Amino acid sequence: MSSSESKTPEGSKVHDLFDGGRLLDQVEAIGRATSDKIPKPPDTGGMNDITREELNAILENRQLKADARLKEFEGRVTDGLVRMDHSLQLLDKDLAGIRGLKGTIILNSVLSVIAIVGITIAVMAYGVANFDSGRDTSAALQEMKQQSFETRQLLEQVKAQQKAPQATQ
Repeated sequence: MSSSESKTPEGSKVHDLFDGGRLLDQVEAIGRATSDKIPKPPDTGGMNDITREELNAILENRQLKADARLKEFEGRVTDGLVRMDHSLQLLDKDLAGIRGLKGTIILNSVLSVIAIVGITIAVMAYGVANFDSGRDTSAALQEMKQQSFETRQLLEQVKAQQKAPQATQ
């Protein structure tokens, strides 16, 4: 295998065939071990070495971009938390009415039971009073009938006595 065949540029069919160049790198490493001369890859021939200042500038630029993204993300998170806190406050206000409603429902239930018991007792008392009134009325009616009967007998005796002296005259 010649050195030109083993060194194919990325994106070629051979490069893709060898799993992104990993197998190709292994073949090159074996070739280097057998030869003292390390050939430069053809795709890096025209590049310059980077200076320390350029590297620092690039790293600083990337750091500034990362910081800006982080600040933007923090701003979004903070905004989301503020909106969530506001929503929770509104929900708490809504639930405060429900908490009061629960107490009102329980109070109204207890008062309704008391009212039903009171109405039942009043109806029973009214019924007993009417029954007693009817019994007392019945007793009074019987007594009046008895008095009326006795009054009639006395009246008949008085009439009989008045007729008797007139007949003797």
